[in-house]
Formats: sequence, structure tokens, C-alpha cells
Amino acid sequence: MAFYRLEKLVNLSEGYRKEFRVARHEILLIHQSGQSFLLENFCPHRGKSLSKGIISSDAITCPGHGFQFELSSGKCIKGQCSALITYPVEYDQEFLGIEL
Repeated sequence: MAFYRLEKLVNLSEGYRKEFRVARHEILLIHQSGQSFLLENFCPHRGKSLSKGIISSDAITCPGHGFQFELSSGKCIKGQCSALITYPVEYDQEFLGIEL
């Protein structure tokens, strides 16, 4: 496994989101309610990018068909769909990243 730096911690603020492609994984970094979340960037329903999804408290809503996912677990909480893949947030000094 290797650590990939994604963002400096000082750049994270409420509502921050950014897409990353890391080792063939499409990942979305979201900073919401003082926490950072890493999840797959595509809705398992039809593959729509979640980067433009609506975020409210601990959930993101797919802009395509309205499916909603819990940020912390990836669990589908609205609609009938599979859960999103989530990744543990890792830290290296002043960077947030992912280990793959």
C-alpha cells in the first residue's frame, strides 16, 4: 500500500469538495461539519458524478436521480441502490490523503 497526498489541511474549509484520480480510483474529498470524507465519486445507480451533488449535514444527494448517501459510511439512505465505497482518511504531517 502507498500513501497519496491529496490536500493540505490548511486548505480544508466547510463545504470543500474536490475530485481526485488515484491509482485508477475516482475519489471525492468532502469536508463537511468539521470532518473530511473520502468516497467513490460515482453513484452506483447510473455512474453519475457526485462532485456536483447536494450536501446536507451527513449526506450527499446524487444530482442524477436523487439517491442519497451517508458521507460517513456510504450507505444508501434514500432510494434503492448499493452503498458507495468509502475510504479511511489518512494524515501525513500537514496533508490529508489516502492509502491504497
